[in-house]
Amino acid sequence: MKKKLTITDIANAAGVSKTTVSRYLNKRYDLMSEVTKKRIESIVKMTGYRPNAAAQNLKSKRTKMIGVTIADMFSPFSSALILGISNALESEGYQPLFVNCSDSLDKEKELISSLLARGVDGLLVNTVAYQNLNLVNLATSGTPIVLCDRFVEDFNFDIVTNTLHELFPQVLSHLKDQGFLPPYLFSQPYTNNSSRFMRVNSFCDSLKKIYDIEDPSKHVVQIDISDAKAVQDKILKIINNSHSFGTPCILGVNAVTTLNLLTQITSLNLRVPGDIGICGPDDWSWKKYIDIFKIINTGISSMVFDSLELGRQAAKLLLKRINNPDMPKQTITVPSEFIIRNSTLLK
Repeated sequence: MKKKLTITDIANAAGVSKTTVSRYLNKRYDLMSEVTKKRIESIVKMTGYRPNAAAQNLKSKRTKMIGVTIADMFSPFSSALILGISNALESEGYQPLFVNCSDSLDKEKELISSLLARGVDGLLVNTVAYQNLNLVNLATSGTPIVLCDRFVEDFNFDIVTNTLHELFPQVLSHLKDQGFLPPYLFSQPYTNNSSRFMRVNSFCDSLKKIYDIEDPSKHVVQIDISDAKAVQDKILKIINNSHSFGTPCILGVNAVTTLNLLTQITSLNLRVPGDIGICGPDDWSWKKYIDIFKIINTGISSMVFDSLELGRQAAKLLLKRINNPDMPKQTITVPSEFIIRNSTLLK
């Protein structure tokens, strides 16, 4: 029977101590010379040595598992977020455990409890709710937590988010320059969703300043995107009310809403941008492979950020937090940009 390699065998072959090999296996390369690092690396590759993960974890009192809660895995944004998190964690030897909360705060609480019972070393949370006492209590008790994209009220968490809401002044200035009437923002319920809430607020502030609208809240249209007939009726109402004044424009609060609006516009046989303009966020990270907002019709103006990168940065931040529990809380923002295409070009 073939003898199983041990850390002692690797140390003897490399002519170094077991401590040095252990440091190499834990990626503590700063504590050894480059020559030593390459010698150990070569021997590990040649022998196919794999450390005993269970023994390592027992010694460090870590499971090398990270719990990841996703508000709604059905969203393409979530798919990119998950991929970014997976890539970053797995490259550092951690295993992500993903759970889908189905936009339910009760389910989120239940699933987090289950993840903690499994002994995860920390949590990455794309939270369901802005008001979230459970997360606050966990963070206060010392659980390492990094929020992904969405804030929680009244507590300073580590978070990686985006700057998309900051683009609304630029977007509305462009629409006004092109001659569009004051636009409307379509959104799913937003009062307990920090990302949507921030975008709605920024839209209203920008609408008031740029279009001099006294009550911008009347230009926020709350919808259930599963009710196609209701969405079509709201679009037609906007067009009919604008008929003798000029060309209206509608915005989606996120990519799913924007594409839903475009679907209903197409079903109504409306011309873009002749009958109505449209634009909205593109948070899918597909642009690297296929720019769907570019190829739809003759191009949809979009507000873009990289959700894949958001996931990577969140995972890296959590690992820093685990290794340095006392470091100051951090907010990292992934930049956004506004890409103008035919759907908002009247001139």
